[in-house]
Amino acid sequence: MRERPMLFSGEMVRAILDGRKTQTRRVVKRWTAYALESGIKVERAYYLSGDRLWVRETFRPWHDVDYDCGCGGDYCTCNHTPQTPVCYAADRDGRINADERAVGIKWTPSIHMPRKYSRILLEITDVRIERLQEISEADCRAEGIIDGGCLACGENEPYGCANPRPDARDAFVRLWNSLAKPGFRWADNPFVWRIEFKRVEAACRA
Repeated sequence: MRERPMLFSGEMVRAILDGRKTQTRRVVKRWTAYALESGIKVERAYYLSGDRLWVRETFRPWHDVDYDCGCGGDYCTCNHTPQTPVCYAADRDGRINADERAVGIKWTPSIHMPRKYSRILLEITDVRIERLQEISEADCRAEGIIDGGCLACGENEPYGCANPRPDARDAFVRLWNSLAKPGFRWADNPFVWRIEFKRVEAACRA
């Protein structure tokens, strides 16, 4: 069993914690994509069923400044214990309070999160390679998309028409394009790893 880090945005971290997100898609490296397009067999998969992914997210040690972050109050919902000595930005819905900036509180980007502060461990249950645009409506919702509106009336749930056609795909496209690098956007239809997972651990390692 291999274990490797994976970055998630605050929105997607919240979706994992809520149990709404059980899939993620990651762009296949260029050589592997070239091999697939050329009909060359890819001998070794970067992700395998049974592998574990520890989630990297934006954080800060709660004891790094002499300041009450207001846990359980107005600011965040962190539960500080010796096992979880950090604040997670995802618990703040992405909000950074002006009072924090005034006293110099800084958040550490997810790319710099060490393993010991990760609170989410995922186990891969299924993995395959496919084109990005092959994603289905059900897969979009498994990606943590709540609602993309109704194709018939254009309204969010509950729909205002007699025959609603829910569509989370458009919302997924918008999210993907907001995060993707040039050359890997929706219109480019890159090869992606389609990774299904389940959560297996909740606490970080102090």
